[in-house]
Amino acid sequence: MRKHAGTVVVFVVLTVVAGAVAWQALGAGESADAGGPGDDVRPIAVELARVERDLIRDVRVLSGTLEASTRFTVAAEVAGVLRQLSVDLGSEVEPDTVIGKIDDAPLLQAVAESEAELEVRRAELGRAGTNLDLRQREFERETSLLEDGVTAEAAYDVALADLRAAESTYKLAEARLSQAEASLRLARLGLEDTLLRAEWTGEVERVVVGQRYVDPGSTLRPGDPVVTLVSLERLRAVVSVTERDYTKLRIGQVATLSADAIEGRTFEATITRIAPVFDEASRQARIEIEVDNRAALLKPGMFVRARLILEERPAAVVAPLDAITRRDGEDVVFVYDEQETVSMIPVRMGIEEDGRVELIADRPIDGARVVTLGHQLLSDGSLVNVPGDAVAEFEPAGALPPVEKAERAAE
Repeated sequence: MRKHAGTVVVFVVLTVVAGAVAWQALGAGESADAGGPGDDVRPIAVELARVERDLIRDVRVLSGTLEASTRFTVAAEVAGVLRQLSVDLGSEVEPDTVIGKIDDAPLLQAVAESEAELEVRRAELGRAGTNLDLRQREFERETSLLEDGVTAEAAYDVALADLRAAESTYKLAEARLSQAEASLRLARLGLEDTLLRAEWTGEVERVVVGQRYVDPGSTLRPGDPVVTLVSLERLRAVVSVTERDYTKLRIGQVATLSADAIEGRTFEATITRIAPVFDEASRQARIEIEVDNRAALLKPGMFVRARLILEERPAAVVAPLDAITRRDGEDVVFVYDEQETVSMIPVRMGIEEDGRVELIADRPIDGARVVTLGHQLLSDGSLVNVPGDAVAEFEPAGALPPVEKAERAAE
């Protein structure tokens, strides 16, 4: 009996304690719901930043690959064995320079045969010419005799037929001579084609060997590549843009290139070509950006990033991106007022750049202070506390890097 009495006492104590805890929690919740400045509500600690009018830019950084703006391949014109190659990777080449030679023994023989054939055809033409002169004189004599009535008409007809045959033989000899001359020219051209020349048109400077495909001793066929020559004076970066950014680009627009292989350096470049069509698979368009490379720091094939300014607004209403939060599906900022409360202002975001954003609101907010930390607990009219009443400052566009700023301050 005493055991059951002890159990009842413990149960009653636990019930009383639980009720007290529940009453305190309910009282605290009612106090928080009151939320008025005069109630016992603890203000929410926040950090602030000032909204300013400043320059903001719509910047895109596009990745791409460098290509040589001038590129051409020296290929074999005739079949044969490559006997000599006087250039290698990186060799600088002057225009119309012989850089290699294909075995010319078979073509030398072809030239000799063509020259001999030409002499034969010249002899044939001479013989045909002599015969034509003879037949011409005989025909003239038979014509005179026929007019005088001394010879028969049959003899005249034979003389005329012989003359026509001699004329045909002479024309055939002329044609064979022309054919032999053409064959000789072709053979000589083939012999000339055994010399591999670096030839190009236009004013192209500093041409070097970018690729070598064969070595001496290789057997080549017509059209086989031997070396590729590239000009390093000017390179082009090839990047792709989406439909959204395409309409904001134009020929002559300035870009800034950077390469992972060259740290701490940027290169000014210019858009030179914009593709008029989009790739169906990627829905992007090809953009070519040309860069001056007379310092020869950049190389074809390097990975680069192109920084393009698509739009600039010199006096936009700008705040840190951290000031933006979401309430009921729309973007808002909390503006701090002198009564240590905040007002919730709906905004639209414009251009974003380096952690800053352009604010578009239905009422003027430039110069106001907005919450950048702690707004997840806020609602319209919330009581706030700013420790030390400090307002965070953010760097305006074009601000000096910290190291350079410290050096300027020391000066």
